[in-house]
Amino acid sequence: MQTLGLILLALIGALLALAVLALVLPLRVWLAFDTGARRKLAVQVQPLGRFGPRVPVTGRAGKSRTSKPKAHKKRRPRLRGRAIGWAPVKRLIAGVTGAIHLEEARLDAAFGLGDPADTGQAFGLLTPLIYGSAGAPRSDVVLRPVFDRACLEGTGHLLWRARPVAVLWPMARFGWEAFGPTAR
Repeated sequence: MQTLGLILLALIGALLALAVLALVLPLRVWLAFDTGARRKLAVQVQPLGRFGPRVPVTGRAGKSRTSKPKAHKKRRPRLRGRAIGWAPVKRLIAGVTGAIHLEEARLDAAFGLGDPADTGQAFGLLTPLIYGSAGAPRSDVVLRPVFDRACLEGTGHLLWRARPVAVLWPMARFGWEAFGPTAR
């Protein structure tokens, strides 16, 4: 009976140690997409840093673009809970983006908003992303504006890593500030 208790205690300790390792070691995420004739989105996650296996989250190809689009019912967006101020949201975004490290980015896309003036403004806003990543290692971003029609076409993939503990801390702080006892 005593050995069974020791085995159970060792098993619980091993599971706890694995959970701590999963929270401390980086989580790597691959995202690949293609908006060609057959739309495709694939996401893979590699827990435990470079030591864990790649786990596919999704990888199904979408329907061909020759099929008819389904008619969707318009639903009203519902707001639940109370209003949240901008300060906690800004701290959440800054904390999460500070914890995520981009390792590789490849993008080859064309976009258009239908109106040439809107397309030009959007391209101007995206220019720091395009040309600012030119010197980054393993980064290649090509984004072409299409002024005569509305479209979003291209291929790309991203690889980023983050430590779950570093992401959980800003989220917990946001939850406390937005919904805790001192929230308005």
